[in-house]
Amino acid sequence: MRFNFKLSILPILVVAVTLGFSACASSGKKASAPAAEKAGTATEAKKDGNAGTVEVKQSPDELARQQQEEQDRVREAEIERMKKEEAGRNGGKSELASTSAISPTSTNIGLGTIYFDFDKYDVSATARETLAKNAETVKANSGVKVVVEGHCDERGTAEYNLALGERRSTSAKKYLVSLGVDESRLYTISYGEEKPADAGHNEVAWSKNRRVQFSEE
Repeated sequence: MRFNFKLSILPILVVAVTLGFSACASSGKKASAPAAEKAGTATEAKKDGNAGTVEVKQSPDELARQQQEEQDRVREAEIERMKKEEAGRNGGKSELASTSAISPTSTNIGLGTIYFDFDKYDVSATARETLAKNAETVKANSGVKVVVEGHCDERGTAEYNLALGERRSTSAKKYLVSLGVDESRLYTISYGEEKPADAGHNEVAWSKNRRVQFSEE
């Protein structure tokens, strides 16, 4: 009987090939497992990162406080600028807060007080009517020198209100001069919020305190 070597080795080759494919498939699964695990970890980390993100919202009171602080910084910068300009006009000396330089007494010639809108120093139409009457009175009393006092309500910093009061008194003085009053008879001063006409803490009181009033030197 002749032994057929080719036929006897064929089953062995089939088994070997089958085992080889199984090993490769198994190896591929094992190799891909770490990558899948890594991808899954990254996805979880992304989810955890999103979950850990907290949006911080500021309260209305906090926003209002920050806005007020910003306004105060702007105002203080404006005051410093005005002081430098004032110092330049007066040989290096600022007179914005020189409230002790003049000791005014109440006027006896009946000069009217004028009022201003919040944070304003321009002379309104109503104020111009009052100033026109004051100009005629001052011109009729040639021996009188008048102190033009600028005042503010309590809101804002003390320095800012001193500067604003100075602007108000200067505006009133310029208008009187434009009506023919001798400038040498007029002196400006700012009291800021230091001398309120009404001690209240509401709009009614504040509207009375935003003013320029007149007194005799």
